[in-house]
Amino acid sequence: MIKNIIFDCGGVLTNCIPDEYVKALGLSKDEEKRFFDVIYHSSIWEKSDYGIYKSQDEMIEAFVEENKQDEQLIRRFFSPGWMMFYYPYQIGQNFLIKLKKEGYKIYILSNYAKEGFAYCENTYECFKYVDGKVVSADVGMIKPDPQIYDYLINKYNLNKDECIFLDDREKNCDAAIKCGIKSVVYKHNVDEIYKIIKSYDKD
Repeated sequence: MIKNIIFDCGGVLTNCIPDEYVKALGLSKDEEKRFFDVIYHSSIWEKSDYGIYKSQDEMIEAFVEENKQDEQLIRRFFSPGWMMFYYPYQIGQNFLIKLKKEGYKIYILSNYAKEGFAYCENTYECFKYVDGKVVSADVGMIKPDPQIYDYLINKYNLNKDECIFLDDREKNCDAAIKCGIKSVVYKHNVDEIYKIIKSYDKD
């Protein structure tokens, strides 16, 4: 029987539209592509998921140090309010609330920078229904590292046989399965996933 539903956050409950934000800077198409790579294909972005930087300001300075020719653009990109480009996946959030109301325990296991996750957590209603969370930046591990799955299980004293993990990335689901946690790749296919969850309730 499934008692615990573990949700990824980005790509399942929330998403970000960085390409739209880069377009808002008023660059040429070639400059848009180049600057997108500067931000989102940089090791700095991944390091923020690891919690390497103590604050967003520290991360910004790292970007500037690595890309001094783009300092003005970088500071414009990370101007106050840029996190409004995070937006909710309402179908995922409604699914979480539905499962919570049916009596399942809800947990979050997500690769996210601290301030980005805090923005989502403080902005969207579904996070009020969460029983526990492990965010990569808080623990210095990211999926698909098997240690982060075990960290969540141990932190909340969960039985792996009673858990199912939903993530939009297949490699993260595969890692969960290797750790002994049932997992389904999330593609906004909530009706299909609901049937899978309920099928375990018959065991």
